Amino acid sequence: MTDCLTGPLCLRFQALCDEIVPGSQMLEIKHKVAQVVCMKTRGQLTSAAIPGEKIILAKAGVQVVVKAAGELDGEGYKRLQNEKMLNIYLDRRPGKKILLRQFPSIRDQWEKGVDLYKFENRLLLSLEPDLKRSPFNPRMIEVEGRQPGQSRLNYPKNAKQIIIIPSSF
Repeated sequence: MTDCLTGPLCLRFQALCDEIVPGSQMLEIKHKVAQVVCMKTRGQLTSAAIPGEKIILAKAGVQVVVKAAGELDGEGYKRLQNEKMLNIYLDRRPGKKILLRQFPSIRDQWEKGVDLYKFENRLLLSLEPDLKRSPFNPRMIEVEGRQPGQSRLNYPKNAKQIIIIPSSF
């Protein structure tokens, strides 16, 4: 990573960071994982973690509720959510819906006099990668012990299925 920080723009930005907070770094490593699954916009899951490191979990608007023991810490609960979310992603199929519990908008509360409570709504699951940026050397690889295109679901014989398991590019 240090090779990327030697250009004139990076050196200038680092000098500005030093003026604001002396001795600070303009980049910091927040997570280290062996394999990441990219989904939708800003959605990432950890499919292969590095022991002793925190995992990456960005659920892209999907709410995942898991049952866990009371003595489980935040990172342990996050790992359970990651596992469930990874199963949801790898077992997705066209037309699948998920339950979303959300509060009414402030506008609805103001204009319609709606009380503050969580209501349930079934939404179409949309986790397909957006691929707005061109992937470099894209390929299908094994994720969680599953070969590309493999699913745990039994699809009807006439179902059209496209399962994409993106790798880290």
